[in-house]
Amino acid sequence: MELCSVGLGEDPCLQPVLPGVSEADINVESGHRESEGDTSDVEKIRLTDTSDTVLFHGWTTEELHQAQMADPDIGPVKRCLEEGQERPSWGDVSPFGPAAKAYWSQWKRLYVKDCILLLCFYCTKGTVFYPHMLLPRVFRTDIMKQMHDGPIGSHFGVERTLARLQTRYYWYRMREDVTLWCRTCTSCAAKARPPRKPQAPMGTVRMERIAIDLNYRMNETERYNCYILGVQDYFTKWVGAYLLPNDQAVTVADVLTAEWVWRYGAPQTLHSDQGSNFESEVFRRMREMLGI
Repeated sequence: MELCSVGLGEDPCLQPVLPGVSEADINVESGHRESEGDTSDVEKIRLTDTSDTVLFHGWTTEELHQAQMADPDIGPVKRCLEEGQERPSWGDVSPFGPAAKAYWSQWKRLYVKDCILLLCFYCTKGTVFYPHMLLPRVFRTDIMKQMHDGPIGSHFGVERTLARLQTRYYWYRMREDVTLWCRTCTSCAAKARPPRKPQAPMGTVRMERIAIDLNYRMNETERYNCYILGVQDYFTKWVGAYLLPNDQAVTVADVLTAEWVWRYGAPQTLHSDQGSNFESEVFRRMREMLGI
């Protein structure tokens, strides 16, 4: 598992990550990892001593111990480790929630030091060991408030706030909790830039989409025309009306091509009431020829 680089420096100093974690404990844990064959050379903890990477949680060891024991997900796992039991079977873990099962799946990386349940993390190369405290639920709001709203938090985004927390703490679905906390921060919402005004999609251009309809005229003209073909452009609202002697598809296609297409160009879309003269084979071939 790759860890974030927050808290790591070129000139590290040796210091415990949590109260009660010393170099001897790390070396003991390092030997335990070597026996399992997971890593070859496990070095000591390396953390910079910059003030902005130090967490001032203000909790005592006893408070952390009691909170972990009272936590419904961390408590059962911690009791088994303190009693020196072997890894529980799946049948014993199945009644618990998904968080307890997630901790159970990392059993070999869990250990108790000074009554505090810790989880071992290793960097990508497996050469640096990082103990992370399994933080109980009752303290998560407090620590997220410190790391996001506090003086060392500076209302950073999700990734930077999460990176600071991951230098010392771990809990199930940590990213989801941090994301929700940052998104519901009233200070961040008040200072955030307003959302970009969405732009409406570009409409049609002139003569791109037209509508046609055929109307019957009762009185014949001197040239025996008794139908009117109406054509209108959607964009410009330009209307054309053309007299027809009949309503056959060949006649409609001929007038539409000669009077409209050759004058204004072929449209991309043609709307009609799907009458028989507009759905005929002749009209379909005309549309294919013009690319409508």
